[in-house]
Amino acid sequence: MNWFVILGLFAACPKAPMEPVLPSGESGVIWVARTPATSGGHVAAPQVLADGLVNALAEEGLLVKPVTLDAVSKSLASARTDEERFQAVLGEQATEGLVVLVETRARYFSQLEGRYRWVVDVRAGVAQADAPDQGVVEVFEVPVFLQFEHEGEPDAVAAAEPVIRRHVTRLLRRHLGAEPARW
Repeated sequence: MNWFVILGLFAACPKAPMEPVLPSGESGVIWVARTPATSGGHVAAPQVLADGLVNALAEEGLLVKPVTLDAVSKSLASARTDEERFQAVLGEQATEGLVVLVETRARYFSQLEGRYRWVVDVRAGVAQADAPDQGVVEVFEVPVFLQFEHEGEPDAVAAAEPVIRRHVTRLLRRHLGAEPARW
């Protein structure tokens, strides 16, 4: 009888999540941009966001090469679907590896207790270069507080960098079929 109780306890214990093993040396391209609220279009995102994403993806085993805004601006202007956006960023690049897109837009929300509240809208996606129609895209908002009135959209996007980085890392893991080990 005691053996059944012991076996039952071991069976009921949840297993610790395993750290997924991602392919080492996997490569790809990344495009990070910001859309100004007043003029539309795309401009370069703050460097802190681009660098943070490249470093976070490198820690996951994905070595990405940034794509410049000039290289994709014409083809991205006519892209409407996620698949077309992935194709536009990929451009004439090799058809192997991953494509990572991160688009941001910051908007002023209100002043609260002497600080300035902004909301950063983010659209992030990951797809295989040879199958852009099977990519994973996530849209989310990041609220941030800035201290000074003169801080604007680029500062709000830069302040949202840690949250954006975590979301993009989770998105990569979800695309590769790995459950995140830590939230």
